[in-house]
Amino acid sequence: MVGVWPFVGRVDEIAEIRAAVGARAKAGLLIAGPAGVGKSRLLREACADRDVVSVQATRAGAGLPLGVFAPHLPPNPPVDAGPAGMVRWAAEALAGRVIAVDDAHLLDDASATLLLHLAAAGRAFLLLTVRSREPAPDAITALWKDDWVARSELGPFTVGDVRAVLPAISESAVRRLHRLTGGNALMLRELTLSGDALDGTREARSPRGSGAVRISPRLAELVHDRLAGLGGDELAVLEYLSLGEPVGLAALIALTSAEACEAVEEAQLATVLRDGRRTQLRLAHPIYGEVIRASCPVLRARRRQAELAAVTEAYGHRRREDVMRIAAWRLESGTATEPGPLLAAATLAYAVSDLSLALRLAEAAVAAGGGLDATLTLAEFRIWSAQPEEAAAALALADLADSDEFQRARYAVNRAINLGWGLGRLDEALRVLDEEAARQPVRELAGLLVSLRAAQQMLGGQWRPAVAVAAELLGGPPLPPPATAQAHGVLVHVRAVTGDVSGARAAADAAMATVDAWAPQAPFLQVGMDSMLTLAHLLAGELPAAERAAEEAYERLATVGGWPWALGCLSMSRGWAARYRGRVAEAVRWQRDAVANLDGSPWAPLCLAELAHAAALAGDADTAVAALRAAGESRSAAFELLNPLIELAEPWVLAVTGRLREARAAALRTARRARSYGFTGFEAAALHDAMRLDAEPAAERLTALSDVCEGPLGDVFARHARALGDGDVRGLLGAADRFEELGLTLHAADAVAQAARISPAAGDRARRLASRCEGAVTPALRALSMPKLTDRERQIAELAARGATSREIAATLVLSVRTVDNHLSRAYAKLGVTGRAELARLMRGGRTDLPRAHDS
Repeated sequence: MVGVWPFVGRVDEIAEIRAAVGARAKAGLLIAGPAGVGKSRLLREACADRDVVSVQATRAGAGLPLGVFAPHLPPNPPVDAGPAGMVRWAAEALAGRVIAVDDAHLLDDASATLLLHLAAAGRAFLLLTVRSREPAPDAITALWKDDWVARSELGPFTVGDVRAVLPAISESAVRRLHRLTGGNALMLRELTLSGDALDGTREARSPRGSGAVRISPRLAELVHDRLAGLGGDELAVLEYLSLGEPVGLAALIALTSAEACEAVEEAQLATVLRDGRRTQLRLAHPIYGEVIRASCPVLRARRRQAELAAVTEAYGHRRREDVMRIAAWRLESGTATEPGPLLAAATLAYAVSDLSLALRLAEAAVAAGGGLDATLTLAEFRIWSAQPEEAAAALALADLADSDEFQRARYAVNRAINLGWGLGRLDEALRVLDEEAARQPVRELAGLLVSLRAAQQMLGGQWRPAVAVAAELLGGPPLPPPATAQAHGVLVHVRAVTGDVSGARAAADAAMATVDAWAPQAPFLQVGMDSMLTLAHLLAGELPAAERAAEEAYERLATVGGWPWALGCLSMSRGWAARYRGRVAEAVRWQRDAVANLDGSPWAPLCLAELAHAAALAGDADTAVAALRAAGESRSAAFELLNPLIELAEPWVLAVTGRLREARAAALRTARRARSYGFTGFEAAALHDAMRLDAEPAAERLTALSDVCEGPLGDVFARHARALGDGDVRGLLGAADRFEELGLTLHAADAVAQAARISPAAGDRARRLASRCEGAVTPALRALSMPKLTDRERQIAELAARGATSREIAATLVLSVRTVDNHLSRAYAKLGVTGRAELARLMRGGRTDLPRAHDS
């Protein structure tokens, strides 16, 4: 349930308003935007702590001249002054003031004329909000058209704004809310009131996998008010769009009428877009579709979907997505009877990574009598939907009596993947592949089986023989594109963990050069390579490249939203990048999202460990301990190559629970194990973690690793170790400078905090760096001595950190606003922070009881 929402974001807009008020270059500022975008709240926040004449215009009040200003005018207006005299009288009363008017487009003509008079005469400063594309009095329009006031368009919330408003929800829920609401603040608040919208899971109902959302009554009423007055054909257009957007204009005209399509566009309920030679319509706002679907009776929805399928078939379906959409509509409407179109559509849905839809279509194809191909397709989709038991059940029903070589190879591939990566029975999986490869007469298919064996062997930790097999395959006769891509994928994984980032990138580039040939059959290969390329860049200290790889891969799949397993893997990658940046709260959010999407999959232990790692750095011991325990219990030998990620989390979980000696021992143990495997990237990370946990710096080994690990990070690790071992403050600060240049803010904060043990003057910089790490807690930061605040400074700082404005603090403590701000400025200077956000993070980071000093 959402109560009073915090005011977040809009930093640039607030700065623009305050700059305009301070400079007075014009007579005011007009803020325009659509309904619900947040204009009113922005205006209130901008006017806080200011002496402002603030009024709210309403449609009902527009019938009373100057009525909106009545509370701010003298009690006795002039008698028989006439309209012009009344405006002059009101202008005298309001001269010299800052006047804020919300919804100025609803003002009566006299009030609008008053504002224009004041602006033209330079006798007041105006702050106005208006609704975009709404009629307004001529005087209000003249204010900005004649350049008396500046005009600023207020855009919707960004994804970051939604995250800041609702910091406790998962990243997928944040993005889903942003997509559904289009960043509209009013719709965002109303949708979150239902609670269901905060859940990342959803029931697929439309061809694109958009699920039903429980809409709050108020939000439904707001949308239905927008639909009031529409005729039957217009409502039908909206229903067709809600069930299958985008829909071609020709199809909609055939189903309704040209006039109806024009009407919904003119009412700003739908938008027209060009897609190549096609003209299509889409709903103007995603939430319209949710509300319309929720109110559409089931039988009518089924009829509409059958009609969409029929008209799309009649008008030609030349594109791949047409086949997929027609099959989905047939499925939803209960008119799908032939397995062939269902299976073809399922394959296409898989190719575009919409596994939710692909799985439903494959199930329907099996039920419709699709035979062995449909059974194998269903099993494959269940594997990649993290349903290993269900996949095994489907494979058990496969009848291979009349199968050909391709079908038998496909059966073996699916069975091996399910055994090794689904059920964790790696030895059985390798035997299945060996047996089938030995009897497979088609060389290309045998190569596919061998490449998969290399991939499974590599992830199982036996990477040296796997690399040799992959190199032999790539150097031999041509293989099917998925086999070649899989061999390149082996090299990407191994080179990532052995410190060869350029080798990992080269292997990924070689695979991606033919991506169109193999991705439709094996999209999971691209997900794995994207994740490992991110890890390679991170272990090398190349954060921008890592973030770019993770973000591009995630956004590619997030637009589809129908493959939880893949989104989970890529959420984990984004969490890695956030942790390296020191954004520990963001890392926790990404890993919670990954855990939710990967639940029950063999990748779950990795993201659970990453959740533990990030939570430990954020000071959340309970979450860290529980997540690490769950990761250990579900750890799989099939992923031995990446299990060091679990081991790297353990020292930080021990540290956050106060077991520093055990934490150091665990980090050094992880480094030794990584060295025995040849995982130089993991070894360097573990040795540096041990040093941050106060172990003796392994300067000699880190220096040796810097010669074999590619990228700048190894050199900085070694530099840090030498400076710490020598007690060299300048060297520690230099290492911190380099960490900060690379974007590793928390690493930099720890290095400066270690320098502060020798030179306390460095403490302020360490606190400033720590304040940018979202409340991160490490042993080095905990050891910092905090500067002492006076009782009054501490009292005001604590209130400010909880979100109170200066005016609210002043009212609570019976002080002036200026006195509050002066105390805050001194507290900021002592604590090494620059504002309320950093102050709040500092206090959340385990230092809420700020040290006191006696008032002088």
